[in-house]
Amino acid sequence: MGRFRSYFSKNNTLIEDNLTNNSQNPVTEISYGTENAQVSRFIFNVNLEPLKEKIRNGDIKSTSITQHLLNITNTIRYRPDLLATRYYDDETERAASFDLELFTVVEDWDEGQGYDFVYIDEQFPNLPRQASNWTYRKTSIPWSVAGGFSSGNTVINGGVTATTGNSTVLVIESFPKGQENVYMDVTDIINQLIFTGATGANGTIIYGFGLKFPDYIESGTTDQRQAVAFHTKQTHTFFEPYVETVYDDAINDDRNQFYLDKNNELYLYSYAGVNRDDVTVNSVTIIDYNDETVSTIGTTGITEVRTGVYKITINVDSDSYPDAVLFTDRWNVTQNGKTKNIDQQFYLISQNEYYNYDLDNRATPDNYYFRYFGLKELEQIKRGDKRRVEIDTRSLYNYQDDQLPLELEYRIFVTQGNKYEIDVLPWTSVDRTKKGYEFEIDTSWLIPQDYFIELRMNSQGMYFTKEKRRFSVVSDGTFEVRQENLEPTPPIPQPAPETLPTVVSINILHYNNDTFFRVINIFDDDGNPYSLSGYSTSGLMEVKTSADSPTALATFTTTDSTMTISGNQIYLNKSPLSFSSTGVFVYDIELTGTEGIRTFVRGNFTVVEDISE
Repeated sequence: MGRFRSYFSKNNTLIEDNLTNNSQNPVTEISYGTENAQVSRFIFNVNLEPLKEKIRNGDIKSTSITQHLLNITNTIRYRPDLLATRYYDDETERAASFDLELFTVVEDWDEGQGYDFVYIDEQFPNLPRQASNWTYRKTSIPWSVAGGFSSGNTVINGGVTATTGNSTVLVIESFPKGQENVYMDVTDIINQLIFTGATGANGTIIYGFGLKFPDYIESGTTDQRQAVAFHTKQTHTFFEPYVETVYDDAINDDRNQFYLDKNNELYLYSYAGVNRDDVTVNSVTIIDYNDETVSTIGTTGITEVRTGVYKITINVDSDSYPDAVLFTDRWNVTQNGKTKNIDQQFYLISQNEYYNYDLDNRATPDNYYFRYFGLKELEQIKRGDKRRVEIDTRSLYNYQDDQLPLELEYRIFVTQGNKYEIDVLPWTSVDRTKKGYEFEIDTSWLIPQDYFIELRMNSQGMYFTKEKRRFSVVSDGTFEVRQENLEPTPPIPQPAPETLPTVVSINILHYNNDTFFRVINIFDDDGNPYSLSGYSTSGLMEVKTSADSPTALATFTTTDSTMTISGNQIYLNKSPLSFSSTGVFVYDIELTGTEGIRTFVRGNFTVVEDISE
């Protein structure tokens, strides 16, 4: 099964009767309760253009798509220390035992550029009032119904047509504990947006989606505000929200292991130069060892799995044909207006080699070892590149060709501290072609990050992990940060570039109670030092237990000289730097200049216990 991620193009949290904008905040809170009925809703849109392009160029066949799944990560999903805690802050409780509704946004809206998340805007008169917010979808253009949600909606799966112009509730998901992630099947609506357009089932245009509590919950009152928090597209973590497209493009070519009395798959691979190329397959004729026709398969029995890759499924009866003979599969194709036959051959193997009652015929995982080709250990891959990874499979110093076909799977995952392995691509079958075992890595949807690939083998329903390899996906070169444990060097004055660099992640390790000193150099997209002269007077770095934590564990500022800025360098210095406990925390560095507040660096801040006093 292949997978592709479509990330959000914009998002915002709408707070009832509140005119501020917080779209650039890394966290959203969906809330209800209190006498003031402080309801908030999260709205977003998904960038489906890269997915559409994949479908247009044939990388993903429309007929192979099986699911689209909305994934939004709860901020306490991987914080077990917070699961049993009751409060976010003095006024807000963690909600539990509730439903969330996914609804359509049926009016166009702007994301905005605000950051601060406040429930009562009158208490913060200096915060900018800008669209979108609860009242306005664009500057001076209000929502038809405040809050972006029109009542009178109907669940799509209920089979009732909604009133034109109203929002439609697409999915209702339950959250028994309140720490669950959003994981919703949105297959129907995403297929509609991809293949039909943005017109909804009720004749309205869809401009995005939203998450809210049901009406009966939003209208309730409680002693404390009830809220659940999720990572947004602005998150400083790995957990950027997305829609995952799942499609079936597995290749299991039985040409080298064609057994009698078994359904076998045969493939045709079409190339133009070095690239796979589509052709029209008119029919496939199976011819026996006496040059007699066994069967002819028409277009309805031929499947295009990927661009230029076609398959048929056939079963040869042992009562009619012997083993140890060659058959021919003749593919009649039309390419560039010309029709021709492509002949391939396969060798019949006795059904007794596949169907047997002897335990000794089981594959023994310890007898196999594997080697990767096409991906080096610790290799850095530029985001957007594709890699074909070949697996050299050997058994007792011999190639695997004479053995039963192996069931190999691979996964791609990231680590969160020392406790969690988070699947990016869950266990997926390795392709078995006539040349061997291989799979493709498409990095266009992988966030720049360190990744691991793991290979496993299935034997009698038991899985044995065989190989692991680490690689990194790096950005397109628009921004580079280097961190050095060196004494400060004289700053190199440089003219400011035309555009700001993109924020990147640096993970920091600190031994508790030691002197903390770091120098971080900022470079532009050409590798030249990026001048921070416009930010030299105001900077802040905070270390927190989580992005949504209201309290900082450690702070560095230009005010107390624990942070200094010169040239293209940020100096951090505090002695000693002490924490009450060890663990993996998060941090970011914000600088204030003429263009406003800008985050330059973020990442994990790991504190370990010092051994020597």
